[in-house]
Amino acid sequence: MATIPVPSRTARPVGAAEERNRRGGRERRYRTVRGTPLSDQGDDGALLAQALASTLRERAARRAPRGPGVTVDGELWVAPQVWQEVRRRLVELAEELHRAAQPPHAADTVALGVTVMAFPLLDARPLPKP
Repeated sequence: MATIPVPSRTARPVGAAEERNRRGGRERRYRTVRGTPLSDQGDDGALLAQALASTLRERAARRAPRGPGVTVDGELWVAPQVWQEVRRRLVELAEELHRAAQPPHAADTVALGVTVMAFPLLDARPLPKP
C-alpha cells in the first residue's frame, strides 16, 4: 500500500488572536500561524474533535445568509486507494487556503469558516450473519 506524505506530527505554531470577556472571565483565542494548517495527526483526536465542534458552532452562528457553502457529513465505505487520493486532495486544499489567507478584514477578502476532519473509523459493529 502506498503512503501519502503528511504534515509533521508535531504541533503547528499558533499565535494569540484576541482576548475577550466571556461568561464572567477572560477567554484567549488563538489561530494557527499563516500557512500552517492544523493537522489531526496527534493521539488525542477526541479532544481535537471537541474543540473543532465548539468552533464550528460559533462560526455557524455567524454564517452569512444566502452565502454559498458546502456541507458534508457521512460515514462512508470506500476502497483504500480512494481514501488515500481524497485525503491527499483535502490536504492540498487546506494548504492552498492557508497559503492564500490574509490578515482579518484585508481589502478584497471574504471571511470563511472552514472545518474539516476526515479519518478512517474503527468498525465496532459485528458483521451481518450469512
